[in-house]
Amino acid sequence: MKSSSVEEIINRIDKLHQIHLSLRGIVQYVGEHHNGKDKLNWGTKLPSNWIDIEFKFQNKITPETRTELNVIAEYLNQNFIIRLHSLLEYEGIKSKKIEIDSELEGFEMIEIVHFLRKQYAHRLGIFDSNDEDSVKLRTRLFEQFNINPNESQPTQFPLDKNRVIKPMVEGIKKYVRTFWKKYKN
Repeated sequence: MKSSSVEEIINRIDKLHQIHLSLRGIVQYVGEHHNGKDKLNWGTKLPSNWIDIEFKFQNKITPETRTELNVIAEYLNQNFIIRLHSLLEYEGIKSKKIEIDSELEGFEMIEIVHFLRKQYAHRLGIFDSNDEDSVKLRTRLFEQFNINPNESQPTQFPLDKNRVIKPMVEGIKKYVRTFWKKYKN
């Protein structure tokens, strides 16, 4: 492990999560109710400040525009998963040589991040209904986080920042704490 304490690892996870939340606050999900608008207003929080954001569009928002914006938001979610996985590898929590310990609290979240990273870094990054691993992972996400499949875009793995990513991060932190106790001490 690179960090000298479990709290140092937890702080790194929290910092990465905060950066993700700030970015996703800038590029948010754009729902159907935004069709026909030419302006979007929302905000995001940095650790030290609040930012009011206004997007002005030259043309009114269309379903195509919404899709394009939501693809960008999904890309940010994917980036977070890959970075989180990389941090876990860097810290020696999970790697090709270190198996996930299913006896530790939060192991399910480590597994999910592992499989999501595999989808994003080694495949197209979208749900593929013809790929057995892709189908299993998407189904697992729906079940694990109690998400109705109709609430997710057909080509996406559901990664809602509050319903999926936040509990995922909390589960990973539990795993890191129990991993540290079991293997570091």
